[in-house]
Amino acid sequence: MSNLSEKVTVIHIVGTGRNGSTLLERILNEVPDFFAVGEVGWTDLEKMEECNCHCGKNFQVCPAWSAIMKEDDFQKIDKKGMAEWRDKYRNSSYIFKSFLDKKQDFSDMFEKYLYNTYLFYHAVQKSSACKYITDSTCSAAYCHNLSLVPEIDLYVIHLVREPKGVAHSRSITKYWPNSKVVWLPRVTPWSAAITWVKRNLFIELAFAKRKDRYLRVHYEDLIENPTQTIKRIGKLLGLELKQLDFIDGKNVVLGDTHLTGGNIYVSAKTGKTVLKLDERWKRDMKWWNVALVSLITWPLMLRYFIVDKIKKHS
Repeated sequence: MSNLSEKVTVIHIVGTGRNGSTLLERILNEVPDFFAVGEVGWTDLEKMEECNCHCGKNFQVCPAWSAIMKEDDFQKIDKKGMAEWRDKYRNSSYIFKSFLDKKQDFSDMFEKYLYNTYLFYHAVQKSSACKYITDSTCSAAYCHNLSLVPEIDLYVIHLVREPKGVAHSRSITKYWPNSKVVWLPRVTPWSAAITWVKRNLFIELAFAKRKDRYLRVHYEDLIENPTQTIKRIGKLLGLELKQLDFIDGKNVVLGDTHLTGGNIYVSAKTGKTVLKLDERWKRDMKWWNVALVSLITWPLMLRYFIVDKIKKHS
């Protein structure tokens, strides 16, 4: 990829899923010079023309994506190959191997995957004329792959949510609106808790040492004080976001969205939206599941929700 010179700035929101990543990306999309692409890491580019953008229109007629898909870089993408590589290079064993490989001696196929990934984001940047692209794939593996593309200037937003809230959300089967078709299957609380620990540990191991490119934010802080959270992200990027006119306390005005994927219920919200903390787990979770999740996650819980809070107020 040495022949590519134009850098693309990507802000990747990473975490466990069910952590408010779509909401955070929707809010960032309202900041000037930002463009939100959604969960690109899960998007099948080969079948993109058959699917709808989250604005409700088919990608081919969506005003944003129809223009992006006409870009030369987008046309160059090996879409069939990306569908195959996406699953292969999301494999945890492959990720750990590449993470530990200090020489970064990658296969030709993996190099092609990285090159095509760059082409996608570069097409978005050229078409939208944005300076910052947000991506809420929320996958530590995909985020690691992005970090291996020299032409991508990657910033990592590590979005953490209370594990019992994540476990409760993942224990509920999600359906497409007005349909019986499953959107997200149910996961047991203990499995969700173990995943919460593994993903957050890997994210810290892989990215936290990059102080000028990594920021940990909390879902709970985003809901309670969205202005402060967005300004912290702006500071990481070297931006002084003084005027956030679309935020008034916990009220956020959300415009149209052109996400490729994400929480479909959050994507459907437009106009004035009142942010409210989702704490249904306190009412609905069985006490033994609360105890089990707490037992599994308590070391990181202590770090994220006690130590972080002390540092914030010190």
